[in-house]
Amino acid sequence: MKRILSLALALTLALSLFVCGGSTATASAGTIDPSLEVYKIGCIFPMTGTIASSGEYCKNAVELAAEKINNSGGINGHKVEVIVEDSKGVPRDGIMAYKKLVDVNKVIAIVPTISSVVMALVPEVNAADVVMINTLAKTNDIVGAGPRIFSITIPTSGDGTYQGTFAYEVLGARTAAMLYVKSDVGISYDKFVTEEFERLGGKILSRDGHDGGTTDFRAVLTKIKQENPDIIFVESQYQEIASIIKQARDLGIDTQTMSFSSVLSGQFNEITGKAGNGHLITVSGYDPEENLASVQDFVKSYRDKYGAEPIIDSAMTYDAVMMFAEAIRSNGYTADGISQGLMDMPGYEGATGVIEKFNDRHVVSRPIRMQVHQDGKWLYYDEQN
Repeated sequence: MKRILSLALALTLALSLFVCGGSTATASAGTIDPSLEVYKIGCIFPMTGTIASSGEYCKNAVELAAEKINNSGGINGHKVEVIVEDSKGVPRDGIMAYKKLVDVNKVIAIVPTISSVVMALVPEVNAADVVMINTLAKTNDIVGAGPRIFSITIPTSGDGTYQGTFAYEVLGARTAAMLYVKSDVGISYDKFVTEEFERLGGKILSRDGHDGGTTDFRAVLTKIKQENPDIIFVESQYQEIASIIKQARDLGIDTQTMSFSSVLSGQFNEITGKAGNGHLITVSGYDPEENLASVQDFVKSYRDKYGAEPIIDSAMTYDAVMMFAEAIRSNGYTADGISQGLMDMPGYEGATGVIEKFNDRHVVSRPIRMQVHQDGKWLYYDEQN
């Protein structure tokens, strides 16, 4: 057990992208001058469709951020307005939402979610005077995608490599099955997890993709049961991951499962019940239990205003708006100014904890750790063993 614990801790040290220092983005003191231009930040969330619950969490969070900024005097006396448009979680609708924000509302700072939507917006952003902060799209294609495209989440290359290494070196897995959603993020996770696991000497027995929204996985799980892998990687959205785990346990499959943190965005425990116990996820960002004033202030503010617990989607989009505010405050409300303000930001401390300075590919650094699901709670692996 000591050897497993030491390996887990060593792996965290070796593969995590550590952060240091940071400054808190807070609105300057003063009052809002109604004669001044309103600074608009556009948000593109799935407000309808199969993942509308994520959009609602995000909308709540960005409105909370704008309220906090405006209650503290706005940005140099200017009021901040967040405008939320519906992507339905679909690239085509995401582009339509973007065009409305940019062409009609004259927005130059946007916060989108969902990997396929974010990637569809890349050429649009690169062709215009617009700055984008990616909050949740983990596909590796977002890294270095454009001069005004920034990302505050760890991409699949970091997450996927960590999963492959953890499974092989900490858990001792030597064979695996891969289930992934056929989207940008799922395909990217399939690539990086598989490459790392096989590089270390592991063998992937099968790789099966599925469409988003799939509900019945019993056929592919029956095949995997016959293969008898040491671990099953499940790289999909929370509904599919929860369904896969529940159906696997119903089929008598007790194999270790692992995924990325999309399960934090939905009702994983309600779907899986006890079947979800033991499921492992990589996390690189929001921890509502973190003993940091900025995190606890956010959790309390969200809980007090909405009577609900915020999730990772809430925290990430909240931080994006607050980081935009800090960049605008220091460099002005122009695309070049905002972009330079983000690059010059020495660090940020907010709802997701401490974030390191953006690197030259416009991605921040965060630690990566493993959590395990146990009776409705997510516990850090190295603290529960």
